[in-house]
Amino acid sequence: MVECTGCEKWCCYECVNVNSSDDVAAKESWMCSSCEAATRVPQPAQFHETTCSKKSSSLSRSKKRSSVISSRIEMRMQLIEEGRELLRKERELAKEARQLLD
Repeated sequence: MVECTGCEKWCCYECVNVNSSDDVAAKESWMCSSCEAATRVPQPAQFHETTCSKKSSSLSRSKKRSSVISSRIEMRMQLIEEGRELLRKERELAKEARQLLD
């Protein structure tokens, strides 16, 4: 299973065409098609359409959603780094304990 970093939805590898042997880092930053579409930068023609007065609120919602998704990704990356640091410290402490016991 792989989790979308945008909406936190879990999908099986086969359903989303992700190879289970892919790099772990790639799985940590995987996004479902809905979240990918929400974070895409609009092309010039699309940008003009979305900036028209009728659609400005939709652009604003899209920017907010992109900002939320970016924040979630950033927080998850920070948690991953903190977890790695804790594991490193734990290994060091275990090594020191083994040395004291010897």
